Amino acid sequence: MALQARLALLEQLRQDLAHNIAALGVSASATETLETLVPKVLLVLGGTEGFTASILPEWDISYGVFTTGEIVSMDGMVTVTSASRIKALSITVTGTGVSSLNAAGSGWSWSKAGDTITGSYEPGGVLTLQGIMEAFDQVTFAGDGETSVQATVTASTQGVSGQWHGVQGAAEFAYAYIMNWQLLGEVYPTYGAAAATGKSWEELKVFTKGDKDG
Repeated sequence: MALQARLALLEQLRQDLAHNIAALGVSASATETLETLVPKVLLVLGGTEGFTASILPEWDISYGVFTTGEIVSMDGMVTVTSASRIKALSITVTGTGVSSLNAAGSGWSWSKAGDTITGSYEPGGVLTLQGIMEAFDQVTFAGDGETSVQATVTASTQGVSGQWHGVQGAAEFAYAYIMNWQLLGEVYPTYGAAAATGKSWEELKVFTKGDKDG
């Protein structure tokens, strides 16, 4: 390998090292030399294990509903602010109708027990902050197009010590159309038609795919 190519490779390795050290919660800059970066690797390996994150309280679902072929993505839902010495991730989805959902995500393994889905992600080695974010972002959930779902989603990480660290928050998503006045007029063209259902406004404003099709 030519000297210039070797120097370019070394420079790329130096920058990658700085990036990964910083992602693991230790101050590092791409302008630092290897002489200053290498000792920081030991700081990472012997550093304090920890994880802090949050989940947005609302999911971005079109019209608040799953339809056939539609998926709900966790992309952008989890924000990780710090992660050190984390080796595994977990996602738990639990609530009414969850058994009708199918979860997916490259590198994730899934199990289902009643109305609870659990996902596990452990690629081997210590995960960087960026790697943790990317793993959560790629997770998706798909409904069956018929079953109403109200669920809570939580996320957690496992450190190299074996201790689990919970995420700072939870999110809910519902399989239901959220009624507005325009849509109400399309489904019930007169006040009498709406009143004849015997439902309150709270009951009318949330209805299932079957209600709409009927």
